[in-house]
Amino acid sequence: MRRFVDGVAGTLSKRSNAVLMYHSVGHRDDVYGNVTPGRLRRHVEYLTRRFDVVDLPAVLTTDTERKRVALTFDDGFANFHTNALPILREYEVPATVFVTTGFVDDASPELLDARLGPDGYSSELMLSAAQVERLVDEELVTVGNHTATHPDLTTVEDADRLEAEIVGAKAELERRFDVTVDRFAYPYGPYDERSLELVRDSHRLAVTGVPRLVADDANRYELPRLPAHTTRLRMRWRLSEVRESAKRSLGRAAAGPGVPNR
Repeated sequence: MRRFVDGVAGTLSKRSNAVLMYHSVGHRDDVYGNVTPGRLRRHVEYLTRRFDVVDLPAVLTTDTERKRVALTFDDGFANFHTNALPILREYEVPATVFVTTGFVDDASPELLDARLGPDGYSSELMLSAAQVERLVDEELVTVGNHTATHPDLTTVEDADRLEAEIVGAKAELERRFDVTVDRFAYPYGPYDERSLELVRDSHRLAVTGVPRLVADDANRYELPRLPAHTTRLRMRWRLSEVRESAKRSLGRAAAGPGVPNR
């Protein structure tokens, strides 16, 4: 118990930053991974009151007076442009949108079926090329790379295909939309040494699906993210230093004395 309390106190003395992971911002509250515009507004209102909401690279700077939080949106849903962007503009909050090139213009329904299931697909679901072009010109928004077809990269055995998913998708975004792309999000979260090396050689930073706060010694190519499709109360708990310390302390206790917590 003493070790747990000490762990909490030690973590509270730090100001671990955080990256939040959103996907769709639609009007259905019963779809997994979706938040309604009203809920996103409540999130942003809370975050701007309590934290410095910053562009993604800024979470790597930890010696700040206030905790920093960055917002990310995966896959490139069209409702980011229609529903989320007006809220971000209202509160002057930056965000990164990770675009899967094969999803743009709903060009590959079979990819969307694989990603969302046939019940989740509808026409005009994903960002159009015209919308991506407008986002590129949007001061608050940065477009990032989310691969060509959204595979679990650890299952891509062919080296040429893996390179096409990561490096090729980045090149396509840059060519098609005349933008520099230096941020990457691993689809579904998993990655291995092969994908990590390709990302490291072609991007400035990358985010995962590991639900943690950003530690002082975080690897810029393995940044953790907290799922944000939740209530404001639960988000407050996920952003809590106490929760983070509890997870680590309980992990150490489960591992036993002298055994590192992996």
